[in-house]
Amino acid sequence: MIRNTVLIAKKELLSYFVSPVTYVVAGLFFLTNALFFYLFIKEARGDFEAITGYFFSWLGFWFLALFIPPIITMRLVADELRLGTIEMLMTAPSSDLGVITGKFFAAQLYSFLLWAPTPILFMIAQWSGATFDWGIIWAGYLGAILVYSLFCAIGIFTSALSDSPLLSMLLALVFELALLFLMFLRSYSSAPYAEVISERYSLWHIMSETLLRGIVNTSHIVFLVSLTALFLFLATRALEFRRWK
Repeated sequence: MIRNTVLIAKKELLSYFVSPVTYVVAGLFFLTNALFFYLFIKEARGDFEAITGYFFSWLGFWFLALFIPPIITMRLVADELRLGTIEMLMTAPSSDLGVITGKFFAAQLYSFLLWAPTPILFMIAQWSGATFDWGIIWAGYLGAILVYSLFCAIGIFTSALSDSPLLSMLLALVFELALLFLMFLRSYSSAPYAEVISERYSLWHIMSETLLRGIVNTSHIVFLVSLTALFLFLATRALEFRRWK
């Protein structure tokens, strides 16, 4: 199964790099981050620690995080189901889990490649005289990769639910926004559990209040990885159900 999973991941990854949209997304991603990084440096006025916080928790960071994973995953399963090619894929032989994990690893690696050039921004700024705590920077990158991995898993799950890529993307956005805005739960409820959930499980809190303060909390990492695994499991069950429906 591992061999077939790797083959599926390679196939999907190669399909990204033959599409012009892939390069447009990558270019816009880097240029957007570069532009705002420059603006953050001007705004910070020498407070270089604040730049790291801006870079990994500004609204644009979350805007890109909300939309890029659904865009790169919305067709991964939906198109296979719509075009009827899923049956050909399953004759590989490959299990439902192998198909889902293969497509997930391709999307996850593409997300990683999007982030890979951005440390250059910090290096250029440091070469120009800025000073950064690289421990906090790498903690921010860890959080970004975990968030993008989770959102890719959600995107693959919703792609397995519908034949329509657009509907898949919209469903993914609903799930992502629900996880992101858990931080507002305590504003609408005075119950003790509301504050606990907001502080422990809000993606905004995990990024802004822990990782970007240099605190790598194992429980947060386990939570994000477990949630990613849960959505991959749900995607596998959804694919199995749709194939045999």
